[in-house]
Amino acid sequence: MHGRCTEMVIAWGIPMSASTFRNRDSARSLETRERILSTTENFLVQNGLDLSIRAVTEEAGANVAAVNYHFGSKEGLLRAVLEGVAGPLNQARAEALERAKAKAGVNPIPIEDIVEAVLHPYIFGPEGRENAGMIFLRIALANRVRPTDLGRALIREYLEPIAQQLLHALREALPDLSDAEIHWRYHFMISSVLATLADMEVGGRFHTLSKGECDVTDKAEILRQLVRFLSAGLRAPRGP
Repeated sequence: MHGRCTEMVIAWGIPMSASTFRNRDSARSLETRERILSTTENFLVQNGLDLSIRAVTEEAGANVAAVNYHFGSKEGLLRAVLEGVAGPLNQARAEALERAKAKAGVNPIPIEDIVEAVLHPYIFGPEGRENAGMIFLRIALANRVRPTDLGRALIREYLEPIAQQLLHALREALPDLSDAEIHWRYHFMISSVLATLADMEVGGRFHTLSKGECDVTDKAEILRQLVRFLSAGLRAPRGP
């Protein structure tokens, strides 16, 4: 029987060595992994970090064992998705801050440059991962609506380092404000960014309310408007 099978493969002109089988299985395994990641991204955009492995695997045409094989656990899958979007995003923001700091020299980084360091990667995306910013902000926004303990912990883990860098830059740029005031204004800035950018689509509430007067597809204009508005808010006089 083995001989006949070998003859048939040769007759068809399809040599199937052990390495060919391994390569084919490896390609299928990689394809399954990427399909699970993509499906999980879409799920998290809608549901925050309250992840259902069963829902994801059913949509991806995979099984739960594949998640365990590729990612080790539910938390491992969440980390893989967040690393894929938050990693490049945080790197882009850190690099933007460094460029602004070098440009400012011995002076504090201008408020507009700090705000742009926050916004630009969200709106235009890091190089090579242009949709990472929008994916991550939608995940973060959905996680605020449906928070979980694990979600809070992961968001804190991935955002805390860059948040501290931004807060430090704001303290230097706004020395007359108390630390509490800085934190209030930082929170208002981030919340405005999340809510605004999540609605930048044709047919969305903002687009219909403005009757199309505001072009939600013009990324450069969105950046300009947000930088102008948020910079003014950050510079607002200290209250009584």
